[in-house]
Amino acid sequence: MTQLPCPPPVPMRLSIWRRLLRIMLILFFMLLFAAMIIPYGIRPNPTTHTGLTLEAIQSLSELVTVRARLADVVESTVAGRLGSTRAAIVIKGEILIGTDLSAARFSSINPAARTATLLLPQPRPISVKIDHEGSHTFHAYDTGAWAITPGSSSAQAVDLGYKDAQQLLAAAGRDPALLARARQQAEITISQFAESTGWRVTVAWDP
Repeated sequence: MTQLPCPPPVPMRLSIWRRLLRIMLILFFMLLFAAMIIPYGIRPNPTTHTGLTLEAIQSLSELVTVRARLADVVESTVAGRLGSTRAAIVIKGEILIGTDLSAARFSSINPAARTATLLLPQPRPISVKIDHEGSHTFHAYDTGAWAITPGSSSAQAVDLGYKDAQQLLAAAGRDPALLARARQQAEITISQFAESTGWRVTVAWDP
């Protein structure tokens, strides 16, 4: 029986190149298929805008709207049977007037028009501080027998003057002009914050 001659062997290097070419073709068609399918089969979720929320406004917490620095001269007197002590103190202090946004609430809201009315509590002094470094006793003197035998009355008169000054600063924080400035500044701040979210907000005040 006559045997057919065997085909010549394929060089090993040529065989490796054929395998690599086959793998590259497979990867190419897989990437091409993925590029055609993914844009149509997988779509990113649209970005949702929840709009202006009460929590977003309340997160501003205590909104300080007016910072006022005041200076005044306070006179105080400590008197007894045999004399008295008077002290004149130059008082410097700072008042912060703000609106408590944690108590804010919407009285009306129109999501379609993106408008709302926000009801706020009236501004009030939230901090009253005496600047002890800037304040000083301008003059203190004794009268009567206390001028002959001075004691601790001067210190008492100065302490009384600082206590009176604290009350005067607190009363100044309720000045109608300062409160009006605080309301105006709060309205501007809230309006600008709302506009940054795409809303138009009108501020109303609790009586």
